[in-house]
Amino acid sequence: MVLKKKEYTCVKDKIIIIILLIIIMLNICNNNVNAKKEEVKMINIMFWNIFEGGGQSKMKNIKHYIQQQDIVTFSELNHWNEETFHEYFKDTHPYTIFLKTKTGYHLGCISKQPIEEIKKSNEIPMHHGYIYFQSYNYNILLTHLSPHSSVVRLKEVQHLNALTRKYNVTIDKQLPLLMMGDMNTLSTVDKYEENEIMKLFNNKLTRRKFFNNNNDDDDKTPDYAPYKYIINNNNMYDTGTSNDYTVPTPVNTDFMHAAKLRLDYIFCSNTFYLNNNDRRSHDDVMIHSIVHKNNVVEKLSDHYPISISLPLHHDNRIESYKSDL
Repeated sequence: MVLKKKEYTCVKDKIIIIILLIIIMLNICNNNVNAKKEEVKMINIMFWNIFEGGGQSKMKNIKHYIQQQDIVTFSELNHWNEETFHEYFKDTHPYTIFLKTKTGYHLGCISKQPIEEIKKSNEIPMHHGYIYFQSYNYNILLTHLSPHSSVVRLKEVQHLNALTRKYNVTIDKQLPLLMMGDMNTLSTVDKYEENEIMKLFNNKLTRRKFFNNNNDDDDKTPDYAPYKYIINNNNMYDTGTSNDYTVPTPVNTDFMHAAKLRLDYIFCSNTFYLNNNDRRSHDDVMIHSIVHKNNVVEKLSDHYPISISLPLHHDNRIESYKSDL
């Protein structure tokens, strides 16, 4: 059957209209997808070892520098207490937790949103202690490991592993876990020159801190056991970048910080990954923390601060752990 010219024109117009409608629908779908992408908000989380309490002028600058951070965790809050710590930060981060340690190197956390304390302790086997809390639907474990011995640090991370397993936050379908702090530990992914290793090995205190060679002068391999335990036994990922050192800064370059070392870490649990059985290499980690190095922070502490940006997710699975304590 041959279409008349008028009928042909009508059919052609209908086809054009259909094509236009399809294009419009595709654009609408694409806009909806983009809108959903734009709805993903990020939160900023920082850890900072502030060097023996900071001092008034340094803390003023630290407080100004962290304004854009939603959660900040601190170590070495020397000379602070729970009341002064809360009062100082309440106008910017009104929710706080403070741990008074037996060593005087106290720990503290601040947040712009409510904090639920899970557990905190300064008891053995911890040298300083830890604060385990929940905020923004993330479980966060702040600690400051022993500065003296890798053997002690291994016992500490074993204890922390048992803690997180007890409160059931590292398995699938639970809130993501972040573990952060001054770990005083070398990692297997950081490579150091032989002269740097020798500098650490030849000093009695840093040898004890970073090596476990049972006085064998021929064994100059750092003891990576605490780092390996966190990665392998606690199913955590190191979000840092290889050899992106966190000490020293110009504030303090003593013999305990005799080389450029990465001692501060943010580890994340495998709940950040689509496939919990997918053991990625360090370079393939999906999220990365950054070390803040600039002419402001280098004057404020002997450690550079580290931070990470993560998606703000809404989860109704928050549980209260206090009944289990």
